[in-house]
Amino acid sequence: MGLTMTTTAPGAPVTAWADDIDQVLAGDLIAALTVTTASGDVVTVPTAPLGLRDRGQGWVSCFVPARFAGRLDQPGPIGRVALTFLSRAHGTATSDAYLLVQGHAEAGHTIAGAIHSRASELLEPALVAAFRDGWRGERRHDAIGVRVRVHRITTWSDARASGIPTTLGAAAAAAPLPQPVPSHAASGVDARNAVRRFRGHPHRLLSYAGGDGFPVTIPVRILEAGEQGIRITAPAGTLPAGDRRAGLLALSYGPRLTGLSTRHHTGWLSKHKDGTATYVPHSGYGHHLPQSKALRLLAGAKHRVLPAR
Repeated sequence: MGLTMTTTAPGAPVTAWADDIDQVLAGDLIAALTVTTASGDVVTVPTAPLGLRDRGQGWVSCFVPARFAGRLDQPGPIGRVALTFLSRAHGTATSDAYLLVQGHAEAGHTIAGAIHSRASELLEPALVAAFRDGWRGERRHDAIGVRVRVHRITTWSDARASGIPTTLGAAAAAAPLPQPVPSHAASGVDARNAVRRFRGHPHRLLSYAGGDGFPVTIPVRILEAGEQGIRITAPAGTLPAGDRRAGLLALSYGPRLTGLSTRHHTGWLSKHKDGTATYVPHSGYGHHLPQSKALRLLAGAKHRVLPAR
C-alpha cells in the first residue's frame, strides 16, 4: 500500500526534552510511523529509529522499509505524522513509558555521520547494508530516511498508555469530531480471520486522525471478533467518541530486528457507550519473514493482500 500524504506548514519545533524521554528515543529498536493518506485512511508502518534525534534542533528521524514507503521515496514534505515508541524489547532503554511523538515530516532526508556504527550495534549485519544505501541518499535504496520536526511529545508512564499522560510542546489537541459513515463501511475482510492472523503479534496499535490533524496511535486489546467486526478496548481517554476511519497494526519482531512480522488493516472505528469500540477492517495485508530472511522486507518483499472473505 503506497503512502500518499498531504502537506501542511510546520510551526516551531519542540526542543530540550527531558533525559528520560531522550533515553527512549535513543534506545528503542523499533518505532511505528503513522500517516494520513490523501484518501483519508490512517496507515501505520514499522520503522527503525536507530537513535537518530537532536534535542537542540527538535527533530527525530527513522528509516522506513522501502516496500512500506510508497511515495515516501520522493524527497520533500509529507505533512503531519506520528512516530510511536511502543516497546523497549531488544533495545537499550529501560523506561516503561509509551511515547507518542507528533510532528511535520520530510522524506528522503540524508543522514550520515556515526549512523553506520549505530546500525551495526542494533541490527543484524544483513540489515546494516540495506539501511546504508538509505542514509547515503542513493537513488535505489532499501530504506527511506524520514525526519520528523517535533510538534508535541505525549508520554504515558507505562507501555499500556494507561493513566494521565504528560505533554511537551503544543497543548493537547481537542477530541476529533466524528466522521460521516462512508458508503463502503461494510467489511471487506473477515474479522475472525484477521484476528487469527494477529496471533504471535503482541503489539496491537490503533491509529486515527486527532483533532488537530496529527495522527494518534494507541495500544489496544482485542476482546472478540464476529460478523460485526473486531471488538477492542483501549486505555481510558484514548478512544475518541463516534465513528471514524482508523488503521490497525499488529506487530512482532526479534533481537536486532530479525523476524519482523506485521499485519495491517485500514477500516472503520465505532466507539460504544460502554467504552469499548468495534473495528471493521476494509482491507488488509501482511508480512512475515523468517528470522534468517528479515532482509527481504527491506529489499522490497511483496506484500500479500488479504482475501475479502
